[in-house]
Amino acid sequence: MSANSDELLLIDVHTGSTLAEVETSGLDVFFPAGIGWTEVLDGRIAPYTEQAIEDVCHFAEHCRKEYVLVGRSQLNQVEVEPTEA
Repeated sequence: MSANSDELLLIDVHTGSTLAEVETSGLDVFFPAGIGWTEVLDGRIAPYTEQAIEDVCHFAEHCRKEYVLVGRSQLNQVEVEPTEA
C-alpha cells in the first residue's frame, strides 16, 4: 500500500480508538501537535497489514509506542474495539 492510497488514521494503542485523521503531502506524514514518529508504529506495512488492529496495538504497546498509523481500509478488516485499562 502506498502512503497516498488511503486516508490515514492514528489509533490509540491503549484504547483501540481512533485518535485523529492524519494529513499527508506526497510521502510526508503530518501528525497532530505533540505527536512524533518516536511515538508511532507504522502499521501500513507488512506484517501489520495482515494482522488484526487489536493485535497490532498490543504489539505496539509492548514496543512502547502510543499510537499506530493505519489506513482507513485496514479498519474494515477487523472491527476496532476499545480495551479496558
